Amino acid sequence: MTHFTEDEFLGYALRTLSEEELCSIASHLEACSQCRLLFEKMEDEIEVLAGVKPDVSSLPPPLPRPSRRLDGHGPSLSSLRQAFSHSALRIAALIALGILVGFGVSKKMSREPEFFSPAYVTLSPPSDSLVPYTVSDGTSVSPVYYEQLREDRK
Repeated sequence: MTHFTEDEFLGYALRTLSEEELCSIASHLEACSQCRLLFEKMEDEIEVLAGVKPDVSSLPPPLPRPSRRLDGHGPSLSSLRQAFSHSALRIAALIALGILVGFGVSKKMSREPEFFSPAYVTLSPPSDSLVPYTVSDGTSVSPVYYEQLREDRK
């Protein structure tokens, strides 16, 4: 027989469970003396706790809610918001400036033209003497290296 937990019994005592859960716990309590004793103890504790009334006269008065300042001594919320928005705008301006400078520098840089040599499909690997000259479709060859290759072949 599976027993219910104290949390389930508390939900049963406070009637916070669904109807089918309440019915299953009630039928279990009728059949199981061990759970019935545990539930009766819990009911006694609930009655004792329900009868205790707190003495609110000895409690300190509630703290005042902060109106414009976080702790009463620091900067106001509006000044913090304003500082945050200024910081965000500065960061956005720096990013935009960096992008513009990057594009400007990339346009000024001279690039060396590249030649792409098409590859020819062969069914066998190249001989050992031709391995240094083997290129593929994606091989990038600089003009200087290309001229060296042409002179070596002569």
